[in-house]
Amino acid sequence: MLTIKSLIKYSFIIYVIGVMHLSLDGISIPPKVTWIKYQLIPFHFVYDWYIEAASGSWFLLNSIKLTFYNYLLLLPQGFYLGLLFHVKSKRKALMLVFCTTLCIETSQLLLNITGFGYRTFNVNDLMVNTLGGITGYGGWLLFKKIRAGSAD
Repeated sequence: MLTIKSLIKYSFIIYVIGVMHLSLDGISIPPKVTWIKYQLIPFHFVYDWYIEAASGSWFLLNSIKLTFYNYLLLLPQGFYLGLLFHVKSKRKALMLVFCTTLCIETSQLLLNITGFGYRTFNVNDLMVNTLGGITGYGGWLLFKKIRAGSAD
């Protein structure tokens, strides 16, 4: 019989597989020669939004949507850090979420360099993913506080 704890563990495994699929999707075999792509300017997406809003391009809504999806990508990880891994320190949660997004972005860059992938390294994804993960951890802290208050 499945317990709540094992359901949470299985949901985490499914979540990790989903993150890998979303972030590393599009691996090409055999490798293709491609340009190495990266974006190292922080908050460049805000500039893109400004330019695209002025031109009335469809790219504006697409860019906002992708930024929101990047925010959502690691939001569950923050919650899992408290729930499943019992992380008690905000600093440790921040470092774990940041290291996760750094691994994702570095993997995308390495796949791009070797010709196996088409995704780019983007410093804005580091910031937005980390913000999402920390929000998820804050959600865990809030959930824990409410649960403790209702137990009294």
